[in-house]
Amino acid sequence: MVRHNQINSSSFFSNITLLIIAGFFLLLTAPVYGQVFFPQKDIIFTQVIASTGFDSIIALTNRGSHGYGGDIYFYTGASGTAWNPLINGERITGGREQIIIPPNETVILRITDTVFTVGYALIYADDLQVDNNLEGNLTYYSHDSGNVLDAVGVPASREFLVSSLPFSEFDDVGLSLAIPRKGEDDDASVRIFLYDENGTLVSQCQFPILWGGHFAMFLGELPWESNISSLGPSGKIEIRSDRLVAGIGMTITQGTAGGAQISTLPLSGTPLYYTLAALDDEENAYVGDVSFWIEGYVVNGLMRLSHLNGEEIVNTQTWKVTGQLIFEVMKLAFPCYLGDTEIVPEVSLFILVPDFDPSADQVLGTWTADLLVGPTFPSRGTVTFTRVVNEE
Repeated sequence: MVRHNQINSSSFFSNITLLIIAGFFLLLTAPVYGQVFFPQKDIIFTQVIASTGFDSIIALTNRGSHGYGGDIYFYTGASGTAWNPLINGERITGGREQIIIPPNETVILRITDTVFTVGYALIYADDLQVDNNLEGNLTYYSHDSGNVLDAVGVPASREFLVSSLPFSEFDDVGLSLAIPRKGEDDDASVRIFLYDENGTLVSQCQFPILWGGHFAMFLGELPWESNISSLGPSGKIEIRSDRLVAGIGMTITQGTAGGAQISTLPLSGTPLYYTLAALDDEENAYVGDVSFWIEGYVVNGLMRLSHLNGEEIVNTQTWKVTGQLIFEVMKLAFPCYLGDTEIVPEVSLFILVPDFDPSADQVLGTWTADLLVGPTFPSRGTVTFTRVVNEE
């Protein structure tokens, strides 16, 4: 959290000074159907600002043993037009600049411009070589007459389908969403649910985001469907999108004589909770629960079996779930016990869900289990995941 000059504005868009201070924080998305972003290979910075008094500094490191090659793309505006800022004093063209980083080296990109502009930046790898990877961060610098007034560190954005953001002061929190001009040419439909500190649903809103564009507002400015005057200062929002979303929020305190303060609020995938019911080829019935959280194409979670053929499993454990979600197909593979850990051998469990939809109340899949040690005795069956949700 850092100090800023005094600000006085009730609108996220109406005051250009507030936009500069806030960083006009942007979220950006990748398509669910046609994943194009790969962790440690591609990086998305969803808030890049440049003006005569405001710079964005991107620091990138190649942690691999082979040279990293890719491009950085800049876009701005509601329709996602190409933006040509100055990078280290040289103006780019076509909203694109090549990035080459030798092994273990770091490059610094100072993003400036002669007029106030806000947009987002995507670093996109040329290939998926395993012997190089990319790490990076962004820092805002506000300055006056050569003197640095403030600096705000901003992490790279993560991708998610569902994210939850708790807040302590509703009026001070801002949120922004965007879709980078990569992947499929398709708009997003975003729904945001607003809960009070007791977990009661207060209101919700829904709006589209154009492919390549971005949308940014304070929480109080969102198009809520019902009156929110009864909401106290604290609570949470839940963001749901039909395309992968990545980004960040910010808390901006109201300005006083000492100035306003700003802090970043990273967003990441929040768990989706399901009960599960499975059958094997011999009609044995399994019951349990599982949670998934999705970041880009990576799926993580926790699973626990509680009953086998109607009987409670005595010595059960909670198992770490790992997998991926690409082109609507979820594949999970992890070790576990399909019953009492003292009498059932450990198996390798593979679950396939060919049409996973995080907004669906129920999804269907198949599973295969095999012994981790000794002779193979594959067992197969079906599984149904039923989502547990708050009332909406």
